[in-house]
Amino acid sequence: VLGSAELPPGASLGSHTHFGVEFGYVAEGEVEFIVRGKENYRVKSGGFYKIEAGAIHDAHSVGGPAKVIATW
Repeated sequence: VLGSAELPPGASLGSHTHFGVEFGYVAEGEVEFIVRGKENYRVKSGGFYKIEAGAIHDAHSVGGPAKVIATW
């Protein structure tokens, strides 16, 4: 599955999970990822991230709008 999300300033996706590993790219802005059991981390435009299968996670834009493209 390939998907994208556009987040207004300060918006969150909401806690969720996927059956497969999520690989993603931050196309615009900065996103903070909150993965249960892990330390929060931020990824800026041009950066990549990976979230393990089954991990409960959330993401929110930091400081402005953000766009993310991901596959899982």
